[in-house]
Amino acid sequence: MHTQCFDKKDKSWAERLVLLLILGAFFGLGIYYAKDNPIYIKPDEFYHHAYVNHLRLEKALPVIDVTKLGPSNHAPVEMEGHQPPLYYATISFITSLFGLYDRVSLTANPHFLGTLYGNRNPWTPAYAALAEAPVFFTGRFISLVCGMLALIFAYLLCRLFLPWPLAALSVAFMGFNPQFLFIATSFSNDMMAVAATHAGLWQLGKIMQKGLNLRRSIVLGIIVALATLIKLTGLGLLIPLGIIALWQAWKSRKRWPLIWASVSGLIVLLLDSWWFWRNWVLYGNPFATNLLPILLGPRVAPWSSNDFWFFVDFLWKAYWVDFSPGSILFAEPKVYVIIGLICILAVIGLILALVRERSLLPFFLLIWGWFALVTVSLFQLTSKTAIFMGGGRLLFPSAIAISATLAVGLTKLCRHPILPGGLALLLGIFAAIAPLRYIYPAYPKPILVKSLEAHPKYLLGVRFGNEQFELLGYDLEQTEVFGKRALKFTYYWHALKRTDRNFSVFLHLETWGEEESRILTHVDTYPGYGVWPTSSWRPDCIFVDSLILPLPTLGQSFSGVVLTGLYFLPTMERLPAYDRAGQRLPGDAVPLARIWTDGTGNLHLTPSLSLEVSPRHLLGARFGNEQFELIGYDLEQVAMSGQRYLAIVYYWRALERTDRNYSIFIHLETKEKGQPVVLTQTDTYPGYGMWPTSAWRPGCILVDRLVLPLPPPGQSFSGIVFTGLYFLPTMERLPAYDQAGQRFPDDAVPLAQVWADASGNLRIVVPQQAK
Repeated sequence: MHTQCFDKKDKSWAERLVLLLILGAFFGLGIYYAKDNPIYIKPDEFYHHAYVNHLRLEKALPVIDVTKLGPSNHAPVEMEGHQPPLYYATISFITSLFGLYDRVSLTANPHFLGTLYGNRNPWTPAYAALAEAPVFFTGRFISLVCGMLALIFAYLLCRLFLPWPLAALSVAFMGFNPQFLFIATSFSNDMMAVAATHAGLWQLGKIMQKGLNLRRSIVLGIIVALATLIKLTGLGLLIPLGIIALWQAWKSRKRWPLIWASVSGLIVLLLDSWWFWRNWVLYGNPFATNLLPILLGPRVAPWSSNDFWFFVDFLWKAYWVDFSPGSILFAEPKVYVIIGLICILAVIGLILALVRERSLLPFFLLIWGWFALVTVSLFQLTSKTAIFMGGGRLLFPSAIAISATLAVGLTKLCRHPILPGGLALLLGIFAAIAPLRYIYPAYPKPILVKSLEAHPKYLLGVRFGNEQFELLGYDLEQTEVFGKRALKFTYYWHALKRTDRNFSVFLHLETWGEEESRILTHVDTYPGYGVWPTSSWRPDCIFVDSLILPLPTLGQSFSGVVLTGLYFLPTMERLPAYDRAGQRLPGDAVPLARIWTDGTGNLHLTPSLSLEVSPRHLLGARFGNEQFELIGYDLEQVAMSGQRYLAIVYYWRALERTDRNYSIFIHLETKEKGQPVVLTQTDTYPGYGMWPTSAWRPGCILVDRLVLPLPPPGQSFSGIVFTGLYFLPTMERLPAYDQAGQRFPDDAVPLAQVWADASGNLRIVVPQQAK
């Protein structure tokens, strides 16, 4: 690879075209990331936004209370109150000039990280339209503009030392990094600082090539001063300036480079002295770095080797993909492995290139020296805090170091920039699909409609509170989450009234113990996994929401009912729930499904308020004082281990709540000398003891399969199969009535007449009323 192998004059049109394509692609992706990414999911956006709101309302800079330690003891505006004000003042000025105000009301998400799936947003709601949050989106768009400026300054820096294809490739690797796009569209001062530091590096590159003079020292001094008022990182540019000035002074045997460097430092002092003085007066430190342990909590123990390598791993991953407030939404491990292998190849290629092209050495000394300075500073600052600071984004002020290494190193190995260019294109494609793969599954977009094209599979019509919300119905399906069995419930909510309260949804799998119910698994969350709280619901809108309920581990035998409802988290009070008839549901809990596992571990699932399949034999028998209804049943003959059985599938409906546990009897009765004789029988609690009647919820439908043994093959017999309910402690049967209200004799419901002849042929006939 030779730096002069491309003719600037003949290729100038291509250079401009390629640069415009890169910037255009970056801008298009940036608009996508800025508008469609959830709000406040990027690092510290809520705190940066609070800073701007404070400037607009109070007309003064925030002051941090140094007597309190840790983030929980500081107001949101204090968390970024140590930052220089230029970015925030810019947003405040522009939005005030155009009279922009945010109308969306944000609150903390109390279920943050509280569920296996979703709830990765610390603030809610997670989505807002541009018209609802114009100040917030202005901050994001200004960051996007700064991101484009950062790419331009990085390109100008590279062009001082590299031919245009390598310079273009460098900024492509820089701009198409998914995390760079993620941060370049965040409401924070990060990207403005990145643009300013790369502008400073560009000027340092010119000084390295052409030497220090008065004009260049003034320009660099202004850039460093502005960069410092954006973020303290910018002040570090004076260190490479001092090194370059010393080198040039020693080489020329003149003092002028040191004088011009002093001019740059003097300009920084003049323009930023007010900020340094304020920090000194308020906090006793001109740079306010002593506030970091106050805000994040002080580290009480020195770093261990495990801490160090954990932080390095986190830093590496967060440099490429960490679509979250910090360290909670990474890509698959193989993504980082592939990128790491490519970077190793690039470093090898860079070493080979530096051996052959010594003219590249000053450039890489500058950018990698700056990268080392930024990295060491980050380690030094975060070593004092209880919480690790930032992440890979804090290395972006030196992002050109990694990007230029990829461009030059890979081109050296491939002997042509076409293959590295293809890798940069793939990185851009990955950046385009990354939100679909990582962001939107973790932060599901709310589905809001005025009407439903298709009705829910299971209709409910349950209303909550004072006619505030209606659960129209739900869909139900089995699924997996993180390799575990789960149930996916799709809710169809209808907002009836506006509320300023945020209610939580509970989704519980409950079973019944000896005396009380017990929760096996549960999901508790704001609707939409925290992205769409009830305070954001609009009357007459239908919100389609999906929640996933994990099930007990495979092989664990269980039975239970899935219940759902709404409650107010601060008081844990449930919102009253009423069925279509206006009857309040017990416990203000809506039964959605009955679920159980059999002896082989197979999962059985039945929706609670509707039947997927009607019973083959309808009955409508009622028991007790309108406590239970036997809707119907199915019958079939089965054989197991040479023994014949009659399998009976019961379709029960609970009408009232009871604290008694009734047993089911199934008798095959015949008559001998006019007296009833039981040939075979089965007596059990429903579900073979797994689903006692005290656990039944009114309105809940229970599908239960029991078997009745039959006399051995070859034995002729005839009899009638009866069933019913009784209370075991007293052996008293629960009164049983047919559809006409007539009481069955002996409170026994006839299900079938069964007989077998001498040859063993079995016949089953269902009574007329059950056909």
